[in-house]
Amino acid sequence: MKNIIPFVYFIGISGILILIIYCMFLQVLKFNNRNSLLSEPYTIDSALLDIEKNYMLAGLYIDNCLWLDALITLDNGLNITRNNSSRWNAKYYNAIGFVCQRLNYNLLANQYYVQAVESDPEYKYAVENLNKTKK
Repeated sequence: MKNIIPFVYFIGISGILILIIYCMFLQVLKFNNRNSLLSEPYTIDSALLDIEKNYMLAGLYIDNCLWLDALITLDNGLNITRNNSSRWNAKYYNAIGFVCQRLNYNLLANQYYVQAVESDPEYKYAVENLNKTKK
């Protein structure tokens, strides 16, 4: 019986360490994928090819508090998406509103949230953000 307890303890600790290593591995992969977006040359022509990639790039700028870069990227993306999907327009307007709100331009943020809801009333994030600014 005394020999089983250290073995069970060893197995338990090993399992926990394996889970931690697995989570760290996933985070490293995610980090490398996100950084590959920033390392690629970015031009308006490449943004035309992939609206989602442009939105992800703006998200990276937002995550790193690079507000001006995020606004420029979102504005360029918004000019690209105007003729495409109303959902993408709503996402871009919502993201611009979020950046404006983080910079304490609450009235401007509210206007972008309104545009996002008008573009796609089903986009729940824009509706939630609009309701938060009304309080």
